[in-house]
Order: sequence, then C-alpha cells, then structure tokens
Amino acid sequence: LFRSSIGLPNGRSYQFTYNTNGYLDRLTFPSGAYIRYTYIDYDYPYAPDPIGWFVASRIVSADGTAGAEKTWTYSYPQTTEGPGNVITTVTDPTGARTVHFVGNSGSDVRTEYRSSSDEILKVVTPSYGGSGNALLGTVISAQATWLGGFESSKALTYDSHNKDRKSTRLNSSH
Repeated sequence: LFRSSIGLPNGRSYQFTYNTNGYLDRLTFPSGAYIRYTYIDYDYPYAPDPIGWFVASRIVSADGTAGAEKTWTYSYPQTTEGPGNVITTVTDPTGARTVHFVGNSGSDVRTEYRSSSDEILKVVTPSYGGSGNALLGTVISAQATWLGGFESSKALTYDSHNKDRKSTRLNSSH
C-alpha cells in the first residue's frame, strides 16, 4: 500500500496518486502546484534481464493549471558508444539537454550539458573512491569543463550518514 497524502499542521496536505503499475503518477503540493510523471516499458537491449519501466516525462505546473505545465522528456538511446554503457538524455522545456553516461556500476561516468542548439556548454567527469557500497569515507571528485575552456575540480568526502562533510575545490583555470 502506498501513502496517498501527508497532512500538515495547518490542515493542508501533499497528495500522491499512482498508476496501475504502482509508480508515482502525480504529486500535488499544498499550494496546488503539481508534478506528473509518465512512463515507458523499456527493455534495454544490452542488459541481461528486462529492466522495466522508465520515466518518459516529468510535467510540472507551478500554479496547478494545465496552462502552466512545463515538460521535461527522458530518452534512453540504444547505444554502447561513448564513455558509459547506458545513456539517459533529459530535455528541458527550452530544448536544452542533459546527457548522462552511466557505467556498469550505475554511476554517472560523464554528464554533458547542451544548449537547445546542441552546443556542449559544460562536461562533468566524476571519479569515485572508497570501499564497498557505503559512501563512508568515500571521496568523489569531479572535473568540470565549460564552454570557453574554463575548468574546475572539486572533491567531496562523506560521513557515516552519507552527508557531505568535506568539500574541497581542487583547482580552477581558464
């Protein structure tokens, strides 16, 4: 069973509805604003087992009306090219895209931020350290390169509660 609402002390509430597969269909905020999701049944051809349902779109209405809806679409191209085994592309309402290349571990190995004209604005390449599946003591670093050649690096270290306890800027250059 899924929670259909969470009440607040002021009498207002968050409302949740689910589709027939049990996936979140709509989240309505106390203000009336909402987020809706649509899904596709996707069997990624390079996976050993069927993967299941993926988000196809995220529709946001800031004021709770259909006229105010903005849509983000998600696509999962069938390719093994590039730095990751799986690619997820998110297109925002302006046509700009974020392309996630995901490796065997399920973690991003590269993220590209592209303009609506497909120009690469920024590339982030993370690296992961630590042991096992826990983030305890894990150092995650990322190298970012922006349009125009500006580069920066940052390292994050996590505590036993998976909270970022140390954030260190490693370098920045142009």
